[in-house]
Parts: sequence; C-alpha cells; structure tokens
Amino acid sequence: MSIPVLYRIQALPTFGIYGTTGFQTSFLTSAKESLEGSETDVKDYYKNTDFGWVIGAGADLPFRVSVDIRYILGLMDEYDPQYGGSFQIDEKRKNYVLQFSVRFRIIGDH
Repeated sequence: MSIPVLYRIQALPTFGIYGTTGFQTSFLTSAKESLEGSETDVKDYYKNTDFGWVIGAGADLPFRVSVDIRYILGLMDEYDPQYGGSFQIDEKRKNYVLQFSVRFRIIGDH
C-alpha cells in the first residue's frame, strides 16, 4: 500500500497539462517467492516501510478524464539488514516504479 503526498504544478493550464512531484510512503503487506510449485513467505527479508521520491506529468482531458504517468525512485535499501536468518543479504537494492493511470472525475471540473 502506498500513500503519495504530491504537489501539482499547472505547466500549461490552457491545455490541462501539469507536473507532479513529492514523496511517497509505501508499506509492505506481503512478500512471497514461488519455486518449483512451492510458495515461501519472504516478508522477513524486506523492510516494512519504503520512502520514495515521485516525479510525473499528466493531462486533464475532456469528459472529466485525466491521464498520468509517474516515476517513483526508492530512497531506501529494500532489504532488512536486521534479518537474522540463515544467511546475510549483502546486496543493495532499491525500489523503482513506473506508473500509468487513467482517472475519471466524479465531482468537479478539474
């Protein structure tokens, strides 16, 4: 689950084009690995919370429709260094996400 807090910048208001930037906090709800038909819970290997920087752009279209693209750059290592399992994870890995969205506004013109 992710909670973004974004600032919207109207780049070209006449055409409905805007930019977005801000932070996003994400919470790990589950993590599973499948291998040869067997599924293993690997949630303990990962941190429960991740923070990311968001940058994106979008456009308000006719008929109360908006399209949006966002790139989220993870700011933290996703592996939990405190994991006391049978092996230590030395690899550094961050979360990178590319999002596309289409929104339909129910209330309001923008």
